[in-house]
Amino acid sequence: MRFLLAGWFVILAFGWGMACCHTLTRSLDQKQALSLHWRWVLPVSWFFGALILSWLGYGGCLMAQILWPSTTAMTNAMTTPMTNGLTMAWGGSTVLLTAYAAVNRTRLGPWLRQVFSTGTRLEAGLAVGLLAIASVCMHLSCFQSGHTLYVSHAVYSDFGLHLPMVRSVSVAANIPTQLVHAAGTPIGVHFLFDALCGFLERLGLPLAVAVALPSSLSLAGAGLLLFHLTSCWFGSRTVGAVSLLLACWRSSGSLWACLFESGWQNVDRQWAGLMGSSTFLGRTPLEDWGLWTAHVWLNQRHLVFGFGLLCGVLWVAWRVWANGCLTQPTTTQQTATRRMDWKCLTRMGFLGTLVGLGGYVNGATTLATIGMVGLVGLVELVTQVIQVTRWQRPSAKRQTLLPALFLILVVSACMVLGISKLVVSGLPMPAGFSPHLHLGFLAQNTTSLGITPWALARYAWLAFGPLPLAAVVGWWCHKRQNPTTPLTPWFWAAAMPALVAFVVQLNPQVASNHKLVTLSILLLNGWAAWLVVYLCRQPAWPRQVAGLLLAIALTITGWFDTAVLWRQLTRHVAIDLHDPALCWAMAHTPAKSRWLAPYGVLHPLHLSGRPLYLGYPYFVESAGLDWQSRYQWLAQLSQDTRSFSDRWALLESAGIDFILLEGATRNRPWAKALREHLPEAWRHGDQIILTTQQKPPSAL
Repeated sequence: MRFLLAGWFVILAFGWGMACCHTLTRSLDQKQALSLHWRWVLPVSWFFGALILSWLGYGGCLMAQILWPSTTAMTNAMTTPMTNGLTMAWGGSTVLLTAYAAVNRTRLGPWLRQVFSTGTRLEAGLAVGLLAIASVCMHLSCFQSGHTLYVSHAVYSDFGLHLPMVRSVSVAANIPTQLVHAAGTPIGVHFLFDALCGFLERLGLPLAVAVALPSSLSLAGAGLLLFHLTSCWFGSRTVGAVSLLLACWRSSGSLWACLFESGWQNVDRQWAGLMGSSTFLGRTPLEDWGLWTAHVWLNQRHLVFGFGLLCGVLWVAWRVWANGCLTQPTTTQQTATRRMDWKCLTRMGFLGTLVGLGGYVNGATTLATIGMVGLVGLVELVTQVIQVTRWQRPSAKRQTLLPALFLILVVSACMVLGISKLVVSGLPMPAGFSPHLHLGFLAQNTTSLGITPWALARYAWLAFGPLPLAAVVGWWCHKRQNPTTPLTPWFWAAAMPALVAFVVQLNPQVASNHKLVTLSILLLNGWAAWLVVYLCRQPAWPRQVAGLLLAIALTITGWFDTAVLWRQLTRHVAIDLHDPALCWAMAHTPAKSRWLAPYGVLHPLHLSGRPLYLGYPYFVESAGLDWQSRYQWLAQLSQDTRSFSDRWALLESAGIDFILLEGATRNRPWAKALREHLPEAWRHGDQIILTTQQKPPSAL
């Protein structure tokens, strides 16, 4: 039954997505502004449909909490309204999609035939292969055997945040969403993908499957969209395939630095060390985390989903920009004029709505989408202004292009700000968003005036290898070889997120800008791939050799990273889902009870979904949320000289309901003081749970 419900969810997601694609392309196809292809429609249907279905489920849960308020605060009572909300949202989706298909039955048939009549067997094989590889990687990174959850070393750090967030939705009805690792703190970004996985687990899927199902579809869909977008930009499926390989095997100069930093005489020793290493290559800050490798797609699933949304929106915007078919003819008795296509503008507004809704899957991809479309719109604006100053009237077919592009920007920005203010956190901006000037990103050797040119060049070489130079040379050569199909605005649009990341710091931790750099790298790979294919297709053998050497230089570091990633994927940390403390907390404590428990690691109790006063600090610190005051609070609580009345006041101020003490922590002076005055709610082996629900006489 549980897998039938999961299948129902996937069908509904693709149904919503198909309806969106049909709505977006219905009028554009008539003017050949959008050439349909299943390799675009299928992945975009998943991303758009899953996004809409997630928000419908989220809204349904909010409404259900109003219509069916819980009589108690225990787990079952809290999740019953949630189940009702999901049933209401997804049952309503079934009715709406059935009605849409009935109303548009005469149009949907030809549209679907047009979509699925395109493509080749090689493209179908690519799609199946991407889905198979994605499924294997997602299964290895996190799978469940019996009552044991196995989390690989490759994703263990990030899953310390995301798995408790998923469980907080599925078993504790954490809606409106708060950060489970810092109780009482609203979370304004990165929560919707975790909520989607939580909905799937609530429907009955095992935790590992609930996380792996949308992750596999997202990774395969993002890869297929990247292939399709690059193939259409450059008019070559070979370029699309090479760009996909460059996305898997990153470009970096770190390999050469690792091999030759100790001198030529020690190259063989360094090579042997690299072959058995379990750490990613890196000579720049945080690079050994796998910051620029395919590893990031496994531990940051929300970024994969956001990148798929980005590619889908960019494809529509590019086709509209390239064809300019945003006006439709009106024939009179004397002449033929053109009038504004309001239906197309409303569809662009709908596209902007999807961009804004996607901001709560991953904020960086939404910012990148807004910036890219805005830059292309700015280029178009400057072009039209120049034409007007030269007494040249812009072509009729492009007169409504600017309103369409800027409509996407305005609607998406309004959606981000509106949801942040009204639905998520009550804040005027997403939590942790504090942009300010910061030159150089993670490059070292900065001065008071900013980053030195030498330090910036050295960082770019070590982190990204020959890719930046290859992309620039590829853009210049493509511009000269194809003057009638200029891609210059899209080249600078692809580079813009990285340029912003090197100039502006968006969060208190500048390392968070790595998502913007990653998005630019994936798109700029297209120009480097075009250069490789262009050189290899030249009749002169020196150019063919140069193309082959360039391909090796762009990917050789990624080969080693793939071996490291495989070693990390095959090493796991086991978590007992029947841990006694976890089971007792889920069965006997309120879903909204606040806990003081071991922090800094993924503890089994974290999977109870209960809010933790001190949980896993990874996201809290990177998002700039209040964390230091909680450290100070714990330091005050654990001072040996404090009286119990002072400790009780601290517990009351933090709203702590339960305290888990285990191992050596039980025998520390502050823990002994708490055990002397607070009643034990539960004990098992070396684990003790204290309760603060009744004020002890010694605290008076």
